[in-house]
Amino acid sequence: LENFNQAYDSLVSNQRNVVLLQKGLKISMDLQRAVVSEGIGILEGKLIQSAGDFRYAILERLDDTSELIFSQPQSLYKLAKFLVKAHVNSDKWIGISAKPFILGIKSSRTMRAYFVGLQCSQVGEIQRNEFGRSFKLAASKIDADIKHNGFDSASIEVDSDDVHRFLVSLHDVLTRGG
Repeated sequence: LENFNQAYDSLVSNQRNVVLLQKGLKISMDLQRAVVSEGIGILEGKLIQSAGDFRYAILERLDDTSELIFSQPQSLYKLAKFLVKAHVNSDKWIGISAKPFILGIKSSRTMRAYFVGLQCSQVGEIQRNEFGRSFKLAASKIDADIKHNGFDSASIEVDSDDVHRFLVSLHDVLTRGG
């Protein structure tokens, strides 16, 4: 709420608010640079794996700044959208090749893992996201300690030790429908 109020205040024209607006633009540009940089690293490193009915990538051993940025659901989601769009625009994830994409990060700082999921329609467009239900169901099947952060239920936080079991359970949920 504080960030929203500051953003709203920055729209009123005075010197203090111009400084707030410039600060906000810098933060936004830094985030976009981080997304592009990390996205290119993922693409060049071929870190995206196929799990049959979906694709996934898990970021590990990031520098402190990148870990801090991408352990936030909105930033991780922005990176996931960047990766999906890159593959769709190169005609790799369209038609029958369009599969859901899950992006995760294991945080060495919190010993937690954060995941977001995106649906990719048959024409390659990002569509309504129904991963919230799938994430909860997969976590409940392995009795994992979970948290949801942010407004989007299509993001989840689990213990780092549960990552492999969570992905196996998620695979089961997505392929068998629960």
